[in-house]
Amino acid sequence: YIKGPLKKKLGLSTATQPKTYLTLENHMYMERQLWQNDGHEYVHDGSRVLISGKLKCHVFTSARVGEISEGESRRGTGKGLRYKDTVILVAWKDGEPELRWSLKREFAKGMHNKELQKPTHILYELLPGQPFIINPILFMLAIFLAVGAFKKYSIIEQVLAVKPPTDQQYWELEWADHVLDLPVFPEMSPDGPTEKIQTVSAFCTQIRDLSLRAGMEIPVIIYGGRREALIQATRNGYSKEELMKYAGHTNQMTMTRDYLSSITVVDGLASFLKLPPRDDQAEDFRSMTVKRNPELFLSLPAKIQDELRQREDYVAITNELEDLTREMNATDSLVVSQKLRSRRNQLLRQRRMLKKEELNKVRSTQDRVHPSERKGKYHVDQERSRFNRLRHMTPERERLLNTLFCVAPLRSPEGISAVKGLISLLKNSCRVAYHKGEHKLVDFCFICNNPMAGQKAWEIHYQGHVARHELPLRYDFVKFRRTIAYAGRCMTCMHDTRLPATRRLYGFKKQASWEKHVNECFLFHVNNLGKTDMIPYPDPECSIAYESDQQLWYHLQDAHSYPPRNATAKTKKKRKTFS
Repeated sequence: YIKGPLKKKLGLSTATQPKTYLTLENHMYMERQLWQNDGHEYVHDGSRVLISGKLKCHVFTSARVGEISEGESRRGTGKGLRYKDTVILVAWKDGEPELRWSLKREFAKGMHNKELQKPTHILYELLPGQPFIINPILFMLAIFLAVGAFKKYSIIEQVLAVKPPTDQQYWELEWADHVLDLPVFPEMSPDGPTEKIQTVSAFCTQIRDLSLRAGMEIPVIIYGGRREALIQATRNGYSKEELMKYAGHTNQMTMTRDYLSSITVVDGLASFLKLPPRDDQAEDFRSMTVKRNPELFLSLPAKIQDELRQREDYVAITNELEDLTREMNATDSLVVSQKLRSRRNQLLRQRRMLKKEELNKVRSTQDRVHPSERKGKYHVDQERSRFNRLRHMTPERERLLNTLFCVAPLRSPEGISAVKGLISLLKNSCRVAYHKGEHKLVDFCFICNNPMAGQKAWEIHYQGHVARHELPLRYDFVKFRRTIAYAGRCMTCMHDTRLPATRRLYGFKKQASWEKHVNECFLFHVNNLGKTDMIPYPDPECSIAYESDQQLWYHLQDAHSYPPRNATAKTKKKRKTFS
């Protein structure tokens, strides 16, 4: 009925979502994005620790997303992975102590009344030759210690000092009583972890958005990680029964029908030629299913965005939104206000969908350029360059940038430092931002964060930046956690060699004044050129010339983070410095 009469009646789509695979390569792309390149501002930066830790739980156990987070069918129950569903112990491994953590999939699909069949998975510490970013125990220890989960241990050194008794192979590390019913992966607030479990939809949104920021045109879903985990498990000689237990299946056909890739791992070439078979030839093709483009647009290019805003359907929605806003401000009726607000939300969703559709079109036609084929200066999407401009304000994450990708044992000084850094990230408040250049009596340079006082000192300091060609590529005004992270600058002033250095690198600390200045200064620059077929860009190293001032402004928006153009801007009076 659904695929027949109902489909025709409602016009239901028969399109299927393409299968993607969260291979090790794709997983590492996401981890690098999350820790080394990501400028996304979460409600709390400790969310990165939880995302990374939970993602490992999925790819290393094949757990379904609703078996760790609060599923849609259990909304409001708080049910998911809780501390009482897990056990942590220290055991001997080749003469060395090793932490091992087991998690039981208490809410495994189709097993609510089959207690003995619910899978229990074990994650462990010793991973020789692997970087910290791969080690699940490192992240889980940080999560446990941040909430005081251990009954007898409060710091990492105490946990690592525990060894099994001489007459015993293992020793359990008990949980504190107050955490037994708490979720292992809670929601985050600006002050840190809460006692409320994260929902499936919230986590899936985080993973989807992270994969897009990592350049994956077809976003990753947790189901893709489960597929890859099961494919890899089939290569290790486990029995069908063990694989079914690992997957949480009750039907032998489920894995073959729904999980194994159509990209076969059988090496037909080696088989026919009687050569030793290979098993690595298929994984790259599974990695390709996400269609990764390192330069994938995260926002609409300025020109297309401008064209979209002038489209009839977009203009109609915008006009209606303005009318609704006026009506909401004028009405005193609560009922009318609610109806207007509901309609407003509906229109906002429609407008977001228009933007999303355009962005998907742009992405589908976007070229993939090999790094060796790039010419001239390389301009990444402004969203991708954001973290490099914020990193000085997140010292804990700054320290973790390289440490997490080091190869060393967890018990090494580097490993202990990494755990402490993750704990700090989880526990520190994110309501305020830290700026190492802050001083009470002096200002500081937004380029190098060094404090400076006095006009003469500023001139000498900025002359040094100019002489060393340390000029910012992005000019926009950036705020981070209600603190100025980067002052706005003017392109035309910066590249006018007739101006003093303090004028060229002047930083605007108010959004409105920066936007007003760059619009007026740009008009002055264009008018000062006179009649010309091509408008040159002031920095010859960036680009050559443009056919119109609007094309140049689009370039400034895309490559240098200029604001949308103000059509009402007026040309500044001619100044002596430009004569």
